[in-house]
Amino acid sequence: MLNNQKNVLRKIIAISFLLFLAFGLELLSRYTINATIPCNYAFFRIELIFIILIGYLFGPKYGFWASLFYLLIHYVLEFSFMEVLLHHTHENHNHSHEHENEHASKALIFLYRFFLPYIVCSFSGLFYQKNLNHLTKKTPIIITLVLISVVQIISSILFINLLQENFAKKTFLKWFIPSPSYSWSLNLIYSFSSVIVSNTIIGALFYLINLRLKDNMEFLYGFSKEN
Repeated sequence: MLNNQKNVLRKIIAISFLLFLAFGLELLSRYTINATIPCNYAFFRIELIFIILIGYLFGPKYGFWASLFYLLIHYVLEFSFMEVLLHHTHENHNHSHEHENEHASKALIFLYRFFLPYIVCSFSGLFYQKNLNHLTKKTPIIITLVLISVVQIISSILFINLLQENFAKKTFLKWFIPSPSYSWSLNLIYSFSSVIVSNTIIGALFYLINLRLKDNMEFLYGFSKEN
């Protein structure tokens, strides 16, 4: 019992470190290769490799809760900024219908731009095995990245459709787009390219990291002894 508690504590410490690396890499990317673009619309999202690693190394349970924690932190940080814009945009609109539309749009933004793209990273835990045999195979990595890419592309398309619908209505979503016109096709190309490029880079890094992991199987096996 005591050994299990110690093992859980070790996992929590390791997961916390990976989350720290994810936030650190994201912050670095934001002010370098992503040119200060907010995380929910950044082109490069390489930091997700650490979130994917959590499920891959510690199983679906830890992967899910780590992904949920990570996405909620982003939701709070990004929406705290959005609320300032919302207050200014809606200060002269007090109709209940306006507020209902606003709340519905917020919920859809959370689903399409935060929940789905981040929670899908926990899918890597679906291939987890306590004997760590999955570390010796390439298939789990490939399937994981394909699943993540598909879900992220679908959520991006839904988000773009949401923007297009609300842009014509001049709702608060217009703040996403500084130009007076909106291009559905350009946004689709941007989002699709972002997912493919980011996940290709993540796949290459994942392969290199996995080579190192296979050289430390005995150390990693200590984390998989939780009953």
